[in-house]
Amino acid sequence: MTSEFTVDSARTLAEAHKWLDANFKAEGFTRYKCRHGKSASLPMNALLHVWLTELAGYFAKCDTKEVSTNMAEGMKRTAKGLCYRETAWSWLVHDVFCPMTHRAKVDYTSSASWAKGEKSDFLNWLQVFAAQHGCILESKGEFSELKKAQHQ
Repeated sequence: MTSEFTVDSARTLAEAHKWLDANFKAEGFTRYKCRHGKSASLPMNALLHVWLTELAGYFAKCDTKEVSTNMAEGMKRTAKGLCYRETAWSWLVHDVFCPMTHRAKVDYTSSASWAKGEKSDFLNWLQVFAAQHGCILESKGEFSELKKAQHQ
């Protein structure tokens, strides 16, 4: 069985360790390759958070260094909501249910769970939205490379 995963947080490190441990216990043998180092391109999830910070700073009329975590989170939730109302992309929302309280609600999905195409669609939407409000978001890294490839 072949599996590939990226470890870029404590959570994904724990998931990778759990998978490797389970595989080793089941098979008694495991072999894996690791590739270390910085990616040559800025991953789209990182670009999304850079853009949301830039947009929050733009609307707050402050430097991006002054944008708090709460401001960036608020900008992200607002952008997801506006995008969903405009596009009705089903992958932007999901149902959340608490079995203890029996309360249910619709909430926004995590951008980390989006497929590459979905993230690309949202970045395109966000770039247009920002431009309509006078804020220019520069394409960088993987997203920029994807856009260039689409236009070739």
